[in-house]
Amino acid sequence: MKDGQLLTSSSTNVTRHTHRLPSTTMGNNFDGEIISKVVRELETKVQELEDGQSCSICMERSRNVAFLCGHTTCSNCAQPLKTCHICRKPITKKINLYS
Repeated sequence: MKDGQLLTSSSTNVTRHTHRLPSTTMGNNFDGEIISKVVRELETKVQELEDGQSCSICMERSRNVAFLCGHTTCSNCAQPLKTCHICRKPITKKINLYS
């Protein structure tokens, strides 16, 4: 089978393209470097996602309370607040968020 070749299965009527990683003379070291780079990139993306869900006050717990202004924080940090920590609007209602 050649790279980019079409495979057709007569029983399921499905056509797929096949692609292989380029072979190198460098061997496992090159593959290890690629894997390490991909792992670092994925770890960075996971951290960005976690940071986006973390409370912007304590940075320890997940955001689970929203204010009418649209800003969010965790319930522990939201409890004593009278004004929004971001836009400083008065907090008239605290809405629990469930995931």
